[in-house]
Amino acid sequence: MSDNDFDATKRAAVYFQKDSPRVKIIASYWAVALCAIPLWWYTTSITRLALPAARVGALGWTDAFKFPVDVVISRSASDTGPSESELERAIDHRTRLDDTRWGALDVRISTRSPQNETDIFSLAFNDNPAGAAHILGDSTLSVSSASSTLPQVVDTLGELLSPYASKKHEADNQRVAKYAPKYRLSFTLLNEDVSSIGYHSWEIEQSIYQYLTPTLNQLRALHDFEIESQVQYYAPLAFQPEHVNPESADSHYTLNREDITIFVNSAEWTLSSSASNDPVLHFIVFIPSAAHRPLHVLTAQGSIAHSNAFIIPQWGGIAVYNPSDASPQEMLDTRALLSVFRTFHTQLLLLLGVPPAPHGTYHVPASNAPRTPPLTRWQLAALLRARTLENARSAAEALRSIVALVAQIGHLPVKEDVRALVRAALDDLDEVQKYTARPQADLQKAFDASRAAAGRASAAFFDPGMLAMLYFPAEHTYAVYTPLFAPVGVPLLVAVVREVRRLRKARAEERRRREKGKGRMEGERAE
Repeated sequence: MSDNDFDATKRAAVYFQKDSPRVKIIASYWAVALCAIPLWWYTTSITRLALPAARVGALGWTDAFKFPVDVVISRSASDTGPSESELERAIDHRTRLDDTRWGALDVRISTRSPQNETDIFSLAFNDNPAGAAHILGDSTLSVSSASSTLPQVVDTLGELLSPYASKKHEADNQRVAKYAPKYRLSFTLLNEDVSSIGYHSWEIEQSIYQYLTPTLNQLRALHDFEIESQVQYYAPLAFQPEHVNPESADSHYTLNREDITIFVNSAEWTLSSSASNDPVLHFIVFIPSAAHRPLHVLTAQGSIAHSNAFIIPQWGGIAVYNPSDASPQEMLDTRALLSVFRTFHTQLLLLLGVPPAPHGTYHVPASNAPRTPPLTRWQLAALLRARTLENARSAAEALRSIVALVAQIGHLPVKEDVRALVRAALDDLDEVQKYTARPQADLQKAFDASRAAAGRASAAFFDPGMLAMLYFPAEHTYAVYTPLFAPVGVPLLVAVVREVRRLRKARAEERRRREKGKGRMEGERAE
């Protein structure tokens, strides 16, 4: 035998090796794969803890709960105003006719202040023959029984107490920013072109302290405020204002309703000077350039707006200030900013949802009140009711959505932190229900609980672990695992199929050899 024949025989011996090593190798691969299945299952499995779905399903009361309010009547000796029973019957009748306004109120009329009640207001009837209804002091409504009818008194009480906006104020209500525990108030002095007569600075700190701080202090029962300010020296408009009467002495430029919608030039204006997740309310003093001066804001009817300002719903307010060409200055002082900040004060209240005083009703502040009239307790209480309703319903809606998503999406994880947030939010809503019912009614505590409930429900809904799987449907699992397991799994399956076929073929050949040997033995015996 030559050396080449010996090498060929050796290679053949290696290729056609015994069956046992090959089977052991294939079995070892399958053993590793099978042993890895528990580890894979553990590392890819999701935690789905049970949520208190029954408690969430019982949150229907958030759509129909009532705020208890006590109105104490006081009257002069010669007063002939309506009695308590007449006023109650009128309120009940108005509730049936206008459930939107009165449906969230549980008003109780009495002549003496009840014990352990915090939401108490006074209704004082006087015999002034020509006096209009007006808010006197902090929580008293003084009404002339001679000039005010019972329906007028009920309507005024409804506007003062109701957490819902009246039909007259529905457009204003759409401008209200969504509730947030903290707002950033951004004040910007915006020069269209400071090189053509503008302002380089302004007394912003003194103006805020003088005109806004008293109101902000009252609103801290609902919000925290962070204030920032800036001056921009070049902020061009993205459109050309309309030039009216260009050849006359009354030449001016105007902003119509369409111009207002595109007034903010976000591409070239930098209005936020800091990064934060808190919502921002912008207040801008816009100084038009000499080429667009004077610039006036038009009302919906086409007349020049008295305040020369406008509001952008849920965003902020803008006031246009036309400086005097006769005496140009480089700084806007507090006196020049008086009218601007009065406008900002009105816009701020509107954006935060503070209800205005009803028509024909005005506030008489105390003698030591600051220049900006403080909000009355009527307004603060109505705002607290409105925000409590908003937060409670927002929390209930978020909790219902969580339960629905978990039931709908089988692979959505529910970890202990999410379940804890859901339970805490439900406990907070129970507190809301507790503090909006007699005899433990406490409007501030109810609001605080609703704020906590909304925050926790939102945190549970936007949990990163849930969001990651919310947008990862089951079909994507196959797209991920197929490229990983196909290159390994297919060869192993093919190897098993081959071994099974080889084993069957070997058994068949063995059977044929045995039958052939058996036949040969029988032939030899026959011979």
